Amino acid sequence: MSGCRNARRGRIRSWTTALAAVSALALGAATARAGYTLIDLGGVPGGSAATAISSDGTVAGYEMMGPAQPHATLFLDGQGIDLGTLGGDASLALGTASGGRVVGWARLPDATRHAFLYQGGVMRDLGTLGGPNSQAFAINDAGVVVGSSWVPTQPEEVPMTWTEAGGMTTIAVPQVHGGQALGINDAGQVVGYFIDSVMVRPFLYENGAAHSLPTLGGAASKAYGISRGGNIAGYALTPDPVYPKFHAVIWRKGIIHDLGAMAAGHGSALAVNDGGIAVGFSYDANFNMVAVRWSEGSNVDLNQALPPGSPWHLSLASDITEDGVISGMGTRDGLARAFALVPDGYDGSTWGLATGFSMRAWPQPMRDAGTVELVLDRAMSGPLRLYDVTGRRVADLASGPFARGRYTIAVPSGVLAALRPGVYYARLDGEMGALKHRLVVVK
Repeated sequence: MSGCRNARRGRIRSWTTALAAVSALALGAATARAGYTLIDLGGVPGGSAATAISSDGTVAGYEMMGPAQPHATLFLDGQGIDLGTLGGDASLALGTASGGRVVGWARLPDATRHAFLYQGGVMRDLGTLGGPNSQAFAINDAGVVVGSSWVPTQPEEVPMTWTEAGGMTTIAVPQVHGGQALGINDAGQVVGYFIDSVMVRPFLYENGAAHSLPTLGGAASKAYGISRGGNIAGYALTPDPVYPKFHAVIWRKGIIHDLGAMAAGHGSALAVNDGGIAVGFSYDANFNMVAVRWSEGSNVDLNQALPPGSPWHLSLASDITEDGVISGMGTRDGLARAFALVPDGYDGSTWGLATGFSMRAWPQPMRDAGTVELVLDRAMSGPLRLYDVTGRRVADLASGPFARGRYTIAVPSGVLAALRPGVYYARLDGEMGALKHRLVVVK
């Protein structure tokens, strides 16, 4: 979550006054319900979440394709695009930049975990610094990736950066027991944390040098995101020797500002924009996790922006653009879902449209039953059939025709029981070509 976010240019229009519109949300009023339109970004029945939003409004996150099996996902034009893995069973998208670029981690067949960069429809393994694992947390519009990697000389992970020209290199911070680089802006400023012999300390890395950021006096603090102009979001522990609390904080020009927390006393800011508006999570009086929007001197449970009787509960706000669009995760009717909050007064009509052209399937692998989802921006005649790797048709799933829209089609248990373990392809045929998706069947 780099924090260097702008608007969804070209798709949501007239956002030049978005910050003023966002400010119309009554920050100090616990009953405020105006200010945003909530957009359901979609997701499979196993659950979904949005972790970052790019400068052009593309949202990245994950969908649960099976138990403990997240897949990195790009939420684009009302559909979730499964980015796959590096040959293993899971992946997670943690940052995104303009042009549909996504970074995160993905498992390999040997169960190790490597940082990846997804662009142009391809997931690229960024490798490690010599240890078994790495992960990427953020990318800026110049294509610089930051994250962490294990190294051969010590068991802890260390902050790293990756560029096309230089590959993966260590970020020189005064770490003793490891650390992570968690955010980067378009100016190349990097934030994160390192661990010394006593504390977890936040840092800002710029002009080839790392500087510790001030804390609230407690034993731990982390910086998660940095805006285009250098505002930094994170958390810091209070110095209470009996019951320290973690508070959301922002740093401006090297000065820490305590944003506090909701009723239960704990909270963290994950991203901030140049207007000083931070988002993250906190806990209410019943210790329920809630998505929060902060500015200095006030905080708002974003659930208060929902209409009465809404089926949603917003648990975490993961990112915010410079113009105030918020991404995050919550539940709708008890099911985990990715969401976006679009400020009132802006055209959010296209966020929820199924204008893509894709096929997905879950769980992966399939054993007893499965589901294929179609998102069609034009009509297709069909049928939808299942083929083995030799091209032999093994089952008919749906006859068609299919109008423009979204379809969820069951793969019956009887069909799966009749198949041998292996790789198969679901294929939908139409006048303009075929749409297909890989399935793995196990017993």
